[in-house]
Amino acid sequence: MGLLPRKKGMSVYKDHKISLMRLGALGAFHLIALSALAFQFQWRYVPIMIGIYLWMGFGTTLYLHRMLTHRALEANGVVKFLLFLGVAVGQQGDPVGWVGHHRMHHAKSDKDGDVHSPLHGFIYSHFGWIIRNPGATDEAHRLLAKDIREKYWYARLGEHAPLFFLPHLAVALTLGLTMGWGGMAWCLYVPMIACYHVTWSVNSLCHMFGYRRTETADQSRNFWPIGLLALGEGWHNNHHACQTRAPQGQAWYEIDLTTYLIWVLEKTRLAWNVRWHAPVRTTVTATEPVLTPDTAATPQLS
Repeated sequence: MGLLPRKKGMSVYKDHKISLMRLGALGAFHLIALSALAFQFQWRYVPIMIGIYLWMGFGTTLYLHRMLTHRALEANGVVKFLLFLGVAVGQQGDPVGWVGHHRMHHAKSDKDGDVHSPLHGFIYSHFGWIIRNPGATDEAHRLLAKDIREKYWYARLGEHAPLFFLPHLAVALTLGLTMGWGGMAWCLYVPMIACYHVTWSVNSLCHMFGYRRTETADQSRNFWPIGLLALGEGWHNNHHACQTRAPQGQAWYEIDLTTYLIWVLEKTRLAWNVRWHAPVRTTVTATEPVLTPDTAATPQLS
């Protein structure tokens, strides 16, 4: 366990200007969540808050990460679309951009060129990279997810911000009209902001704190608080050692709710081709893989 030394070097977006639109959107979401404190909390909000958190969370962990990015499983079309809606409601990132950025992260993990390494500063790795104007670099990353563009029509729609925002707006209006501003803030924006920071913590805290089961060439770590809150994503060193394996928890105490959901989906025949086992890299050389749109779209069992 320990802090990473800060490193001088070039991350992908570090020298890009801050995007006022991105900063404004994230700021507005945070302010709405904070406005919930002006309204009395009601216990009837709890099941809605938990449900929305899990909907957004599994959309990120199961759909964007393990299914689309690493192809660790395949699932029924209805299941995938419902998870995509969870991503859109939570504004967690459009699938093409999310997958492209994450594939680049694995190719350059904790090196110059990493999208979000804490070696370039905690704030930058946590959310600073998100509020930068991506410019031409963004399209280069999106090309690494060209398979997602080609396979899923709604993923292409997700690249258009107004369309991608519609599911979020629909849920916000529904909660606002039925429960008022306070209910909307507590039930949608509080879990949404919580989901944001838990997800971002995988990029930041899970490269700074925790234990390392495998000596990978990066600084990925298993950090139990994020392992629990991020539905299994906090067992990050396990994942970097074996990226295409569906489970990320490797011991009984490494609770991985996303894996449990995958198991249920497989048993009910809503998921298949689950990669329960894949080779673990006990050591990883510093040799950089040659990343192209074709190789990124076909992750290796390594």
